[in-house]
Amino acid sequence: PVSIPPMKSLKAPFRLPEEWYRKNVMRLQARLEENGLDGIILENVWNIIYFSGLFHTQTERPLWLFIPTRGEPVFFHPALDRDLIDNWWIRDTEWYFDYPHHGGYNKVVYEPGPPQDLLQWMLASLAQRGFARATLGIEAEVGPSVEARMRTALPGATFKVAGDICFRMRLIKTPEEIALMQKALDLQDHLLEYARAFILEHGTGVTDFEVELEIRRYATHKLMKLIRPDGRP
Repeated sequence: PVSIPPMKSLKAPFRLPEEWYRKNVMRLQARLEENGLDGIILENVWNIIYFSGLFHTQTERPLWLFIPTRGEPVFFHPALDRDLIDNWWIRDTEWYFDYPHHGGYNKVVYEPGPPQDLLQWMLASLAQRGFARATLGIEAEVGPSVEARMRTALPGATFKVAGDICFRMRLIKTPEEIALMQKALDLQDHLLEYARAFILEHGTGVTDFEVELEIRRYATHKLMKLIRPDGRP
């Protein structure tokens, strides 16, 4: 076995608590109000994770998080992520069966037919929630064809690029984030020590692939003992 100094003691928590995300949404809502917005539509995976805490994988299936300036956030998502989202703190959700989608919503159904426009479905759902004439933030500029689809779905709404609000919030770390980053750095230092010792023990004949494989194995076992995952998002 490789001999290295013991790792610094790492103790839970190893993720931000639900309350942190709730407060983060409130911070965003205050900034939306300052900028004259009634809400913001998020699609970028890192923005969604940052404000909801839902660690998900982005695929070809569209997933949106709408955060109103007043009120609770709403997920619009594929059925594939239904179990993941239903076990998290945001309770207001709407979903489609799969992508491409045709047929009804919020139910497991397949009906043959042309693909439906899920962007327009999401925006029409916002209209039903009282945002038909709202001023809504979007993360980035969109092309003419996407803009036309948006205006067809919400002709009375105004869309403003507001992704910089989210970006600036993500840049400035809270004390809770800094504490987690320090734990990650301590773990990384330990893994570098392990990698160095592994190479010294096995000599120059060991390949990069073998080093990577061993570090992944060692790190995975360390993390599983520390984190003790319970299957939550």
